[in-house]
Amino acid sequence: MNLFILAAGLGTRFKPLTLKMPKPTIPFLNVPMGYYNFRFLEKLNPMIKHFVVNTHHLPDQVEALYCNQKFISAQATFSKETDEILGTAGGIKFAAPFFKENGSIIVMNADEIMFTENDDFMVDAVVQHNKNAALATLVVMKHPEAGKKFGAILCEGRSVKNISKTITDDKLEPWHYVGIIILSYEVLNLIEDGKEQNIFYDILINYLDRVQIFPIDAEWFETGNPTDFLKATDYVLNKLQQNPVDSKYRNVSDFINRVVPSDLIKTETSVSLVAKNLNLDFKKLTGFNVINSNVKIGHDDSVNNSVLFADEKLTY
Repeated sequence: MNLFILAAGLGTRFKPLTLKMPKPTIPFLNVPMGYYNFRFLEKLNPMIKHFVVNTHHLPDQVEALYCNQKFISAQATFSKETDEILGTAGGIKFAAPFFKENGSIIVMNADEIMFTENDDFMVDAVVQHNKNAALATLVVMKHPEAGKKFGAILCEGRSVKNISKTITDDKLEPWHYVGIIILSYEVLNLIEDGKEQNIFYDILINYLDRVQIFPIDAEWFETGNPTDFLKATDYVLNKLQQNPVDSKYRNVSDFINRVVPSDLIKTETSVSLVAKNLNLDFKKLTGFNVINSNVKIGHDDSVNNSVLFADEKLTY
């Protein structure tokens, strides 16, 4: 089995931060966004023999991120789209020499943030994909903005009837794509060489009789710009401090601590996630905050509604 992570994007909506660091390296709750989808792959680890990441923007930082991951045992190789970004389909085709021939290809966006009750859903998704000999299996969820703010996978049952940015038929059920797709190896034969192409609108739209969905129950977050990123941070921090913790979030603290050991600090004025190596006066924290281990902060400094990492500060 092949794993392909799409990490070549410019992160345009997150400028100016993404002018100096690629979006997958930006930490969400102290963990780089590029690591979050690994939570869904650990039971597939023995099957993943070829792990490929495409790069373009600030490639050295992307390579360092994925060379240092400790979630799956396959070592990352890099498909370097040096001249131009080739899109989802073009990037998959360009990376073809790195894939195991005739193996399914799991394609994941490098910057998706979502939480689900079943972190092992990818095992069942792969089983369904192989059983049905699908060309593509799209992981989807219900979302009120599918076909409105976001594009929609329009379905009859689990069969995909259309892929559109709007709802084209009220009789079809709209689903939200969460940035994970399983492709059969044969899809490579349907993509032109050396051309920017979109996997949905240039390729799969022409083979909908062999495209299906795998629905999951999840909460997914828009993090493409600083405002939505901070809203998501606030929301998830409040989920983590609940007692009992919502079932979709029960493993999140363990995941965070695998990467950056952190304490969830709740005071009368704040809910904050703070790296364990920092010595802070928690009375100086107000609102919601996330403070990473590489932050230099004085004992008496106040922090309010902020995410701090390295020399960066995002404030709501």
